[in-house]
Amino acid sequence: MAPDSLLYEPQPYFLFSYYGQGINFRDIAFLKWSDIVDGRVFYQRAKTGKCLQFKLRPLKPLLTTTVLRHPTREKPTSSRSSLSRSIYPPYQ
Repeated sequence: MAPDSLLYEPQPYFLFSYYGQGINFRDIAFLKWSDIVDGRVFYQRAKTGKCLQFKLRPLKPLLTTTVLRHPTREKPTSSRSSLSRSIYPPYQ
């Protein structure tokens, strides 16, 4: 998809949701780095309160580089408090 397309920005979030067993955008927006443990994403569904999880699979480069490895979303390497920050702070 061309970078100037209106669908270029939302495409990786849709793919993350699709490969993440249908995790909705609100739940994606509130993911924290501490929710990713041993290659699995653990989260509490905002709508129902149900605890869910799914395995992060090797995805297309567009998806992993845009959604989880975007420069503003790099996983912190040090303190525990850094791990509790949101992956997507602008969307909260």
